Amino acid sequence: MDYLFVPGSTTDEVMGRATISKKPNTTAITLRAAQNHVAGLIANLGTLASSTGNPNPRPIGDLLLVAHGLETGVYFIPLSRTQ
Repeated sequence: MDYLFVPGSTTDEVMGRATISKKPNTTAITLRAAQNHVAGLIANLGTLASSTGNPNPRPIGDLLLVAHGLETGVYFIPLSRTQ
């Protein structure tokens, strides 16, 4: 199983979420605003066991992270609520 995480709601992020979520066997993870960062994603992956009934939702095939980037190679994705 692959998981898709796209923090934010800009046009680019919405397009990324819509496009990549069509990949077979991919589940999009949507977090509330207070957890919409990489640390929140990691915490949420731990809760997948309770929602799927599987005590260990691993192995996880791929984590697909979509965020805003620049032509200079800068990639904007929040790591935590404070960073």
